[in-house]
Parts: sequence; structure tokens; C-alpha cells
Amino acid sequence: MAIFLACVSEFCYNFSANNRKEVVQAQLTFEEKLCKGRIVYDNLAKLQNEIAQTEENDLLLDITTEGSFGRTFLFLIPCLYYLADQYGKQLKIQVSNKIYENLGRLSFIETGDTHDLGIGNKMRFVRLATDENTLSLAKLIVKDIPVNMSPRLNEDMISKIGEMFNNAREHSNARHVLGGRYRKAGKRFCFACYDTGVGIPDRVQRFLADLGVKLNDEDALRWAMQPFHSTALRSNNPRGQGFQHLKNFASSNHGVIRICTGKVLYTYNCTKGDPEGGKFQKLRNSFLGTLFEMDIKTDDRRYLYKGELS
Repeated sequence: MAIFLACVSEFCYNFSANNRKEVVQAQLTFEEKLCKGRIVYDNLAKLQNEIAQTEENDLLLDITTEGSFGRTFLFLIPCLYYLADQYGKQLKIQVSNKIYENLGRLSFIETGDTHDLGIGNKMRFVRLATDENTLSLAKLIVKDIPVNMSPRLNEDMISKIGEMFNNAREHSNARHVLGGRYRKAGKRFCFACYDTGVGIPDRVQRFLADLGVKLNDEDALRWAMQPFHSTALRSNNPRGQGFQHLKNFASSNHGVIRICTGKVLYTYNCTKGDPEGGKFQKLRNSFLGTLFEMDIKTDDRRYLYKGELS
């Protein structure tokens, strides 16, 4: 039996069984695997483009995938609603029973209520629309990070995670930015951000085009990762330092960072000995928007800057 995800006001949704045929103008089917690896991001990118490029504005998406799948891709399923709206589409989704059961562990919080993300294994995400709730989410995520940090590092982590969220809001032309956190197997904590905008390579390429510089998607992402590189035209504060700070923390913690945007998947996996610069994999399909994820490993060490008193 198909399970129907019914959209209600302002993209909140609930889950209910629905055996009634919906009258729609176009139907899409997704039956690919949702486990892990580059191929899954590529499959999702293909689906995103089908949603964005379909001529009809009323769509029904039938996700028939069974088997195992990762929490990243569970999060990206309801994100398809927001992506569809970015391109002027109305989207309804039917899912398999197994996905329906797992979606019960995922919760979206509207922008007016970010004072608490809750506890336990529930996946909690917030739609980021204001500076206030963006800062609030960054503070809540750092509060939940399962490691012991010095006060100075704690404040800097709030600042750099907040910078990452704000970059998605300010520079991507996205109608929707979604951020939050969840826990994974093996005592890993993950925070993530997805925006429905133009993607990092696209906005870097547009920015550099005026200077006569042409870059492919991988090189554009490499440019964006460099310290002090920013597509902001004017700023009183130094930009482009947040990623390097998070990367340094991932190195110390033996964590993982993933960025998927345009035709490139970047992975910095400190548990598998990825090269210092990380690994870039080319996608056949262009991933719409930008997904940023960071896994943090739970441990008993205290994290602080060199020179700080322990």
C-alpha cells in the first residue's frame, strides 16, 4: 500500500494512508536505492531535475524504494517539497511503508519555534528565514554536540555554523533554507543544511565571470572553500573562514564533512584517511541547491585551542 505525504499550509506536512487516486497533471516515479555513496546523490540530482523541468506545475511523486537507506536521504525526501516550490511546482509524494515508518522519526519545526530541538534520536530540522532563528539554531546545535569544548571554541563553533547557515540564506537566491541535526549509528552526531538555491558552483561562476574567469563546478567549489573567498560584494567582516574552521575541527575529531552541489560531491572523511584537501567526485547530474553535512564523533576528550588552559 502506498503511503501519502499530504502537504498542508506553508509546507508543513503530516503522514497518512491514502488509497484514493489523486488528480494530478504529471506523475514521477523514483525507485533507486537510498543507501549511501556518490550514486545516490546522482540519482537524487536526476530526480530533482525531473521535478524542476517538468512542464506541468502539479506533480505526484511515487517513491517505491525499499531496502536500507541513510538518514541524509530521509531528510532530503521532504526537502523535495521546498525544491518544487523554488521552481513554482506543487508536489505530492507517495512513499513505501518502510520509508513512511522512518519518516515518523523526522520532525520539521516552523520558524517561530526554535527554542528546543528535543532529545533522543529524533531528526529535527528548522526552516531558516530570519537572523534570529538562524542564530538560535546554531546555538542549539552546538549545545547538542556530544563533545566537551572550551568556552572560546564553543562560541566560535556557534559563529562558524551560523556563518554556514547565513551563506545559504544570503548568497544562493534560495526561497527555502533548512537546517538541523540528527544522530547516526556509532555514536555520531550530524548537523546539516540544505538550500534550494542556485548552488555554490553556479554562484561562484557568475561572480567570477565579470572578472573573465571561467571555472568548472569542481574548481568553483574549490575556490569557494578557500579562506577569505566570498561572493559577497561588500562586507565589514572577514568572510570565508567558517569552512576552514569546521574542517580543522573535523580533522581533530576524526569526523566527516560532505558537500553536494552542482555536479560535484565533496567528502572530507577523517575516519578513512582522505587526503588533506578532501575528495571530489563528479556527478553526471547537477544537484540542485546545496547540501552541507558534518558528522561529529562522540568522545571523552576536551577540545580547546593551542595555548588555552585545559
